[in-house]
Amino acid sequence: MGGPKLLELFGISNCEAEIVTLTFRNNTFLDLIYKDSTITKTLTFQVRHIRRGYLEISSVHKNIQIPPIIPFLYSNLDLNRTRIGLTTNSELIIDHKWEKSGSFLLFMGGAGGRTQYFFKPSDK
Repeated sequence: MGGPKLLELFGISNCEAEIVTLTFRNNTFLDLIYKDSTITKTLTFQVRHIRRGYLEISSVHKNIQIPPIIPFLYSNLDLNRTRIGLTTNSELIIDHKWEKSGSFLLFMGGAGGRTQYFFKPSDK
């Protein structure tokens, strides 16, 4: 029980929701529905189907500045990818990958990681 809550993986912190519902609409949208105290809230994400039965939510922010004389003087990459799938036991899989990197002149640096989380369905 030391891992993150499902809502934290979608950027929602400090929420004590007991039941979270994921609903797929029109094969392009994912509705995340949860009850926070007395208010039911819905977040909608645009998803795309990828091979192996996963749905993917991606956000990539690139900032590349190219001066006219010296190309690739400065660049910055911020990648967040969340894949959602089901196991054969109907457990929800959340596969989260992130990467932050940048370069300036000849110097480059960055970090990244990938983690999978498994959630069991509730009987409520």
